[in-house]
Amino acid sequence: MAPIASYSTIASVLPAELRAAEESVARDLVAREAAVQRRRQQLRDLREELRREREELGSIRDGNGYPLGYLLHLYHKLSRISWDSEAKPWHIKGIHFGPPIAQPVDIDSRHHSHCFISDYLWSLIPHEW
Repeated sequence: MAPIASYSTIASVLPAELRAAEESVARDLVAREAAVQRRRQQLRDLREELRREREELGSIRDGNGYPLGYLLHLYHKLSRISWDSEAKPWHIKGIHFGPPIAQPVDIDSRHHSHCFISDYLWSLIPHEW
C-alpha cells in the first residue's frame, strides 16, 4: 500500500497546481476575448459595407437620371408584378397580382421574341385608369 502524503506536502503542491490551472484558464479566456473582439470588428466592417452598398444602390440611376429604386417601385405599382430576382437572366419569372386572381409569369426569353414578351406583359396591365 502506498504511503499517504503528509498534509504539508499536499498543501505545498496544491497551490502550485491551482496557480497553473488559473493561469491556463486565464490564457484561454484572454484568447477567447480577443477572438470575440475580432468577430465584433468583422461584424462592424460588414455592417459598414452593407450601408455603403445600400447607399450606392440608392444612387444608381437609369439613363434619364431616375433612381433605380424609384423606377422598380413605380414599375411594381403599375404592373402589379413581383419579379423573381433569383431567376436566370433569360428567365422572366414572377407573380402578377391582377384584379381577378394572382397568376404566375414564367417566360423563357430564349424561345420568345422581345416583341411577344413586351406585348404579353403589357396585356397584364389593366387599361382602365
